[in-house]
Amino acid sequence: MENILDFVHLMIHRHLDPASIAIDATMGNGHDTLMLSKHADEVFAFDVQKSALEATRQRLETHGRNNVRLIQDSHANMYVYVAGGVSVIVFNFGYLPGGDKTLTTTKAASLDAVKQSLELLKEGGLLALTFYPGHEEGAKEAALIEPYLATLDPHHFSVLNYRFINRRNSPYSIFVKKH
Repeated sequence: MENILDFVHLMIHRHLDPASIAIDATMGNGHDTLMLSKHADEVFAFDVQKSALEATRQRLETHGRNNVRLIQDSHANMYVYVAGGVSVIVFNFGYLPGGDKTLTTTKAASLDAVKQSLELLKEGGLLALTFYPGHEEGAKEAALIEPYLATLDPHHFSVLNYRFINRRNSPYSIFVKKH
């Protein structure tokens, strides 16, 4: 059985082509940014922490990727930088791996960013959200965003929840496909 992140990448690959626009809404150390840059024409990557931008810049340079715009700003401001027509938007909520665990995404900003993402997605586009309920803010984000996603009109969106139900507080992903 696929682990969470392997399954997320499998789903993402199915929705990207060389002409795609993609967003890494929470760049962290740039792993998803790099993956997106290999399969999309243009990538926008967001993080509020300068150290995340530097780690991602180094990762992209090491792999010779130059189709990414690194943006030091909240994912709640995506609409300022991206007009729409996006094929894939990826979120990994929480804190910067290896960084200060007290600096996390927050439920209010994350919900705003998710709402913007639904508008930015093109028809057939995919929103991939990974939640980490094992830490306090991650649990709050999941408790706010998951019920919101459950209210989306099924005529316009399909929403899939992928989780291991026998692993308490383990990370899980929700995918939203726009019709």
